[in-house]
Amino acid sequence: MQRGQVVAQPNSISAVKKFEANLSVISTEDGGRGTPFFDGFSPKFFFLTDISGSIKLPKGKEMVNPGENVTVTITLEQSIAMEVGTEFTIREGGRTIANGKVTKVYWFNPLKIKKKV
Repeated sequence: MQRGQVVAQPNSISAVKKFEANLSVISTEDGGRGTPFFDGFSPKFFFLTDISGSIKLPKGKEMVNPGENVTVTITLEQSIAMEVGTEFTIREGGRTIANGKVTKVYWFNPLKIKKKV
């Protein structure tokens, strides 16, 4: 076993790179970030191990202020094992700035890729 690996029954969980989540951004008074973040923000996500990724805000939403709740789409740099309901935190500069919960996963099926001959 190495850091970031999981032990699971075969086909019981899949590796996911893109998902939707509900975020609760921590307010400044509670130790969170003091400024809003925008579409494309790339913090560290913590799912029992840290991994980089980027946040895509919903259409019509330009920024997220501390203390807000929002549903976002997240794309990670590497696939990790997760499922709907998995909880995680977003960290920046040594502090937690948001808590999240996975609400939808986008599965990647390599068998659907067709090669041009």
